[in-house]
Amino acid sequence: MSTIANVIYNLEIFKHFESSASEEGKHKEIAMVKENVEKCIPLLAIYYKAFPTYTLHNTQHIVNIVHLCDQLLGNDIKTLSSLEAALIILAAVYHDIGMVFNDDQISNIVDEEQFDQFLEGNYKAKLMFLENDRKINDNLAEWYCRWMHAQRVWEFLEDDELKWGKISLKTVLGNICESHNENVENLSDDSRFNSNFLGQADIRFCSILLRMADILDFDNTRSPKSVYEFLELSTPQNNLEAFSNIEWSKHLASDGFTIKNFEGKIELTFTAGPEHPEVERNIQEFLDIIENESTRCNNILSKCSERWRKYSISPHIDRSGIISQNYQKGNFRLSLAERQIISLLTGDDIYGSAFEFIRELLQNAIDSSRMREFHMEYLGHQGYKSEPIQITSWVDKEGFRWVRVDDYGMGINQYILKNHFLKKGSSFYKSDYFKLLQQEYFHKVGKNFTPISRFGIGLLSCFILGDKIEVSTKSIELPIVEQPAQAFRLLLDGLETDYILQIATENHVPNPYPSENGGPQRFRKEIGTSIAVRIKGDNDFWGFEKDIVVALNEYITCSPIPIFFNGKKLGADFTQTISKALSQNQIYKFTNEEIKQVEKDLKIELGSELGFEIIPLDLTHSSPIPNLKGQICFLRLIYNEESFSNKNISWEFNLPLNNNKTIVFKYSYTDQLRREKNLTSTIDITHQFKDSFSITQLNDIFHLSNNHNNDDIRGLLKLVHNGINVPNINRIRHFPAIVFNHIFSKNDLFYSHYDKKGYAVFGIIYLQDNLIPDFTISRNAIKGINFSIYSSLYFASMKLNEYVSEDFYLNYFDNAHNFFPLNDVLKDELVVKGYWDKISLIHTESGRVSIEELRNTFSGKPIRVGYPQHKPFLASLIASLLYKNFELRYTFHEEEKAYYLSIVNLKNIIQEVFEIGERRPLLFVEFDNDKLVCHGGYFNKNHKLIIWILRNETILFKTFKQYLIQILQFILQANAVAANNVLSHLRKSSLLNVPAENIDEKDFESLAQDNC
Repeated sequence: MSTIANVIYNLEIFKHFESSASEEGKHKEIAMVKENVEKCIPLLAIYYKAFPTYTLHNTQHIVNIVHLCDQLLGNDIKTLSSLEAALIILAAVYHDIGMVFNDDQISNIVDEEQFDQFLEGNYKAKLMFLENDRKINDNLAEWYCRWMHAQRVWEFLEDDELKWGKISLKTVLGNICESHNENVENLSDDSRFNSNFLGQADIRFCSILLRMADILDFDNTRSPKSVYEFLELSTPQNNLEAFSNIEWSKHLASDGFTIKNFEGKIELTFTAGPEHPEVERNIQEFLDIIENESTRCNNILSKCSERWRKYSISPHIDRSGIISQNYQKGNFRLSLAERQIISLLTGDDIYGSAFEFIRELLQNAIDSSRMREFHMEYLGHQGYKSEPIQITSWVDKEGFRWVRVDDYGMGINQYILKNHFLKKGSSFYKSDYFKLLQQEYFHKVGKNFTPISRFGIGLLSCFILGDKIEVSTKSIELPIVEQPAQAFRLLLDGLETDYILQIATENHVPNPYPSENGGPQRFRKEIGTSIAVRIKGDNDFWGFEKDIVVALNEYITCSPIPIFFNGKKLGADFTQTISKALSQNQIYKFTNEEIKQVEKDLKIELGSELGFEIIPLDLTHSSPIPNLKGQICFLRLIYNEESFSNKNISWEFNLPLNNNKTIVFKYSYTDQLRREKNLTSTIDITHQFKDSFSITQLNDIFHLSNNHNNDDIRGLLKLVHNGINVPNINRIRHFPAIVFNHIFSKNDLFYSHYDKKGYAVFGIIYLQDNLIPDFTISRNAIKGINFSIYSSLYFASMKLNEYVSEDFYLNYFDNAHNFFPLNDVLKDELVVKGYWDKISLIHTESGRVSIEELRNTFSGKPIRVGYPQHKPFLASLIASLLYKNFELRYTFHEEEKAYYLSIVNLKNIIQEVFEIGERRPLLFVEFDNDKLVCHGGYFNKNHKLIIWILRNETILFKTFKQYLIQILQFILQANAVAANNVLSHLRKSSLLNVPAENIDEKDFESLAQDNC
């Protein structure tokens, strides 16, 4: 007999069971209960295999449950029948037995039939599963085990082992155990919870007693401090440990309940000594749950047998025993002044233009319409196209102006309304619900849908100019949260008033929806959303609609969903704009007279023809992925470079959009005889280009013909994402834009000085879905451009490399100033699918070769490799590809007295590292010299200090990120003193075991000369 079993046998309820057992079956009944107790105890001792960090559901929990049943019953224990006592004891030992999983069961969870039910009933769990490539991780395994454990009790119950006389207790015991994890209202089911089982037992009451004892087992016996410290839950590394930390912290601070039974009336007093307000808050919230559970159980007690109907548990817990330890009790938490925050979000500090509310409404409408197309394709309606978005503006009978946007997208259901639409900063498109829909769409349709909207504050922008918003929507029926199609109206009569919600199915009768004609429609009949904004009287003016059109032309170039304003289409045709070339591939030669003029001015003999070549690039056709589209033109000057050697000459080229303006080739030079500098001359080449371009198409893209002071399209790249123009002309310092590289001047891209190169690029780049720049909140500027955008652009425009110098090979788009994290590169679609493996990128002794060639020709002999580290995109790409495919070593070659990076072996499996996503590719490399700390921009993985950094990288990056960055920077600079100062500071932390030894000059072997 185990010690735990002996403790149970000495509790009052077991003694009552023994004393009340019938004489004829006494020995068999007692033996049966003891056999089952002693069967479960060793099994529960190994539950931690599935729940290593969960509060203890072991044998101590069994003892606690039985003891709590003693206390809850008090003198009423005498009312228990022998069968009821047996069932309560058996339920205590069996109710958590489902937490016991062996290794095989854990590894095969995905194959269990109930796992699919679990995923379908928990969309967040399903999302976790799909995002992990349909593989189960520890978080999901524990979640499933916790969800499933009550149902699994049936796997451990055996008819032959649970005989009460001739009757098996398996079914009633299984129902009692399973019910502790169900909704309490399920206890009303008479078919499962008989109040007069065998005329001896109230199964419903036994279930209530187990349920209450289980939830009241809330003290430090279930979370021993030694175990808590061993598991290191105070510094959780993931969501699973963070959840467990909350549970353990609550229990550690708790001494539990004092239970008093006054003739069947149960009163509860709770005692705890929390040492942190967060722990106290968690305790208080859990006590709220217990009080709610008590109330609901009391409601069910009325359906119990006559013996137990007067039994009740107080719904109010005495919390006077919760005493704060060494801090002042109170709700001292950082809060936000909601009114002021809303004012800030609707003020000029966020949005540059008051009309940007229209852009916000438009991008929401485009998102919803495009999502409708994905959703309909998901449902099997191939080729479905959303109806155009309609924008209207009018003045009502009272003289107020309205602006209304109607879309035929998904509509808004009540789930989205309550959780996202009216909750500012909580974008539906950032929710787990939407992410799961994305996964569902991709799984069935094979395409990703990524919206424009991200921040969830777009509706607030309407109050920049407006004072009232009316919403009319009808939603499509959505899976997952089982939201039916529904229509409703919402009135927002100002920022600080209560909103009025009216629902069609509730027979509400709203006023007619605002429209120019004052029509009678009250609820939308078509799926989609209408948003009407009333403009404040003092914000309206003569010419308002004209200014709206100007603003809309700034926002819209070519939308995948047609957009109309007051019946007139906005922007260019989407398909034509991204599919039709801006020009043919043509070469234009200067006439002999024009060449002679240039020769005369520059005092040179050209020795060859002089002219221009126009090279159209069809990004839509050349991009291997559908999310990059567009058309651009590349213009280059054809000339003899030798003729221009040692000549201080520069030239420009302008291309106006108006046919009436002159196209001019302009060059400047120095007259050596007269010693006159910056002389200029021009050649009218209008006749050469007269029919080269589609002026209408260019005008549709750039809208420059309306602005006569700025109608030159040299170097302009119009950038669009999902139908909304991106602010690519950067006016904010340090913020990037996609422009052609600095081989061109900022204002005159068709320009060269000294290097005698002449280029110009212009056109439209259309980005879609996941190829989204990182915007500021107001979307007025780009904060960053991700690797995948550059990757797609460079690959689709590969032809340009034929015309640029080696210095600008895959480096002709500016503003990629920093290395990209390794994980960003490895997740890029073109990298994943192997497109870049076929391109000759890597420098070797035999020339530039591809990853594919290196893999196919590697014979085991080390191959020296290199890449231009001063080109961030190219360096990040090549370094990541090398990391993915090869084992590398940084070696010193004695003959050449130099270090080289070499391939030493093929790699088949990428060794994932926790911080991989934040690291620069190939930041840490194996050296053949373990004394050298760094060289050539690489850190030596074999050096003792770097070994320590790598072992502690998780906590260094998470808690001491800036110090980590500093120490690496100082090492790169060969600044041992500064690096040692950082190490000295880190030694003060008890979280780190920093080596006592400092670094010195020996660790930097001639780094000063080599410029590490």
